[in-house]
Amino acid sequence: MKLRILTFNVFFDEVARSVRMKSIGRLVEHVRPAIIGFQEVTQESLALLKAQNWAQYYDCIKSLETHPFANTGMGRELVFMQVEPVPGKTLFVGTSHLESLPQFAGPRVSQLKESLTILRDRVVNSENEDDAPTTTEDEKKLVKKKSSELRGEEQDDGDEDVDLATMGLPGGWKDLWLSVPGNTEDNGYTFDGLLRNLCF
Repeated sequence: MKLRILTFNVFFDEVARSVRMKSIGRLVEHVRPAIIGFQEVTQESLALLKAQNWAQYYDCIKSLETHPFANTGMGRELVFMQVEPVPGKTLFVGTSHLESLPQFAGPRVSQLKESLTILRDRVVNSENEDDAPTTTEDEKKLVKKKSSELRGEEQDDGDEDVDLATMGLPGGWKDLWLSVPGNTEDNGYTFDGLLRNLCF
């Protein structure tokens, strides 16, 4: 099964909110993702998004939970949900707006690790619930492997070239931006403070 996932920071500010929400709606209609994870959603922007025609097709969440990060100074949290994109197929998806700004790189790394641990634990613990999806032995091995890597139990022998797209992530995970040829950490910012004067 392949899924198209869209994650998008809708920006909490009131400036051109209606126009921005309509633009985001057009993007959703064009991309047609199976799962959407929005960040910085206010009650007002949520109402504008839900009023659009495409929104009627997005309601298959089985459960929704939030987990505030232990080290947040900005009120950040992980929002994760159990979804059933097709009958009989259940998965866990998380979205977050990690601590922003350059000086919070350390907390961002901790928040990412905390997020991966929470999602791993949720998958493992769901097996004890009556209505939990069945997990194959291969999936269990993958979860255990990712858990070990998060705890630093596996060491890199240093003989291979470093792949920036996988650095700091569990096995099998890649930073999508850095996986695309031509993209680098230098051109990978999510907003340009010089061009987007709303950021100041």
